[in-house]
Amino acid sequence: MSARLCNSCRDWRRCAGLYLYFEPNEIKWCWHQIIWLIQQHDYLSEYLYPPDPAISDAGDIRAPGVSVSKDTIKSIKAEFELRLAATGRDGDTLYHDVRTLGASWATLAYAPKTALRYMCGARRRQKYGEWKSDREYYYSQRNRPVAH
Repeated sequence: MSARLCNSCRDWRRCAGLYLYFEPNEIKWCWHQIIWLIQQHDYLSEYLYPPDPAISDAGDIRAPGVSVSKDTIKSIKAEFELRLAATGRDGDTLYHDVRTLGASWATLAYAPKTALRYMCGARRRQKYGEWKSDREYYYSQRNRPVAH
C-alpha cells in the first residue's frame, strides 16, 4: 500500500484515514496510525505484525507478520507502549475507548484526544502533565477577549 505515501505525509489533515493496514515502514505516529496500533495491540503483544486485510481476504493463508522481523515488531511495540504509558490515565481512557467502544477521532472525548495528540508528537522533552497544562494555558489565553 505504498501508493498512499505515508512516508512523505506532512499533514495528517489531508489524510482520509480510511486505510485498514499500515506497513511497518509507514508508521510515522499520526493519529490514524496510533488508533490502528491500539486496535492491533493483540498482534503486537504476541510479537506478530498484523496481517494485511487485502491479502487475507484474497485467500492467502500466510501467517501474520511473516515478512516482518521480530526486531522491527519489538521496536514498534516498545515505542507505542512508551508513548501510551507517558499519557497516564488519559492514555488508558484512549486505549479503552478505541478497543472496547470502537471510538474514532470524531467520537473521542477531550482527555483521550489530548493523549492522542501527545502520542503523535516527536519525542517529547516535556512530561505529559506539563505539556497538557501548557496547552490548556495557551488556549485559555488565545480565546480570552482582548481589552481595548
